[in-house]
Amino acid sequence: IKDAFSIFDISGKGYISREDVLNILVAVGKDPSQEEIEAFMCEVDRDNDNKILFDDFRSMMIKQMRPPDDFSEVIKYFQIFDPNKTGFIHPDELVLVLTGMGDSLSQEEVQEIISKASKNEAGEINFEQFIKLVCS
Repeated sequence: IKDAFSIFDISGKGYISREDVLNILVAVGKDPSQEEIEAFMCEVDRDNDNKILFDDFRSMMIKQMRPPDDFSEVIKYFQIFDPNKTGFIHPDELVLVLTGMGDSLSQEEVQEIISKASKNEAGEINFEQFIKLVCS
């Protein structure tokens, strides 16, 4: 989490400014309106000084990293790799997703995860079942 904070604390001042919030939200795949940026700042900037300190950022990241109760948002990301809407992802695509994430997994770790996933006749992985397997 400290490394992620440092990426957005470009100036090294020990905080992320309101102006940098847009960059953070875009980096996590959002296209926020001004209202969404305001809502984000209200939620994260607990002392209302227009600065996101490390403790604020850490609390927000811990909240974001909790497994969701509703997997619908996670499933939406997997659907990017499922243009035909079959509900399955090819293991090669899953390898790309898992090895390209922030704290990348090794090939061995990815293969271990994939080996536990149920596959259809074509060897593709049902991503809804996969998400539940990984998050349980």
